[in-house]
Amino acid sequence: MLEALTGYSIYTPAPGYSNLLLIFQEEFNSTESLLLHLDRRVSWDTHTPQRVAALHSIATRCLESRCKFRPAILELIPELEKVRQEVSALTPTEVGDSECCVCMEANKTHILIPCAHLCVCENCAKTIMMTTKECPVCRAVSQQVYKVFQ
Repeated sequence: MLEALTGYSIYTPAPGYSNLLLIFQEEFNSTESLLLHLDRRVSWDTHTPQRVAALHSIATRCLESRCKFRPAILELIPELEKVRQEVSALTPTEVGDSECCVCMEANKTHILIPCAHLCVCENCAKTIMMTTKECPVCRAVSQQVYKVFQ
């Protein structure tokens, strides 16, 4: 989750840190500090601090040093689903530019994973996943695609 939010690599997140866990433990002690490190390649303007706060809380619990206090994934699904529903309730115009960056005709409806760019319509997402698998924004290899808008 931290990798998706920050865009940092797990093992080389930032100068002076050997892994993302260390930077989390030392710098992400609050939602506000995490907000400063959000991936700048993603349009976060629509993601309120409340949503980031929910994700920060989940990440904090998942990275608990004592194994028996870490939540099971089944416990987190309702919380993650709530955040997803809040984001899905937004319209593409609330997110900003709504035009697919590939065909430039249809509205953006799909997000590419792991880069998390919301940049393509359904048809272009299918084409990308069947061909290059490259995000048209950052050229990262997309492993999955999710529909986030109707």
